[in-house]
Amino acid sequence: MAIHAAAVEMELGNHGTSLQLAKMVQPPADYFPDRLGHFWIDTARSQLWTGKPDAALVSLLKARTAAPQQAKYHPSVRETVAGLVHAARRTPDTLIGYASWCGAQL
Repeated sequence: MAIHAAAVEMELGNHGTSLQLAKMVQPPADYFPDRLGHFWIDTARSQLWTGKPDAALVSLLKARTAAPQQAKYHPSVRETVAGLVHAARRTPDTLIGYASWCGAQL
């Protein structure tokens, strides 16, 4: 339930609330990979909007582990990666690698 509540708050622009709800998420080991991937993508978006770019990149990497194809092709991933690149003073190698992997334009 917390996954869906966090997603709703993120879509409403309540990113702080979304991140508080995301902290409560404890998905079971057999949770659907695509839903878990989407959760990490949404979490990354909220983290970007709240000025936590390092945490956002970690969340994108978790999305890639959970659901690689979704993390590669989802439009929100490319949007988030572009935002991370734009916000970075110096783009970390990990972010450059992720952007290259998912085809985001730098």
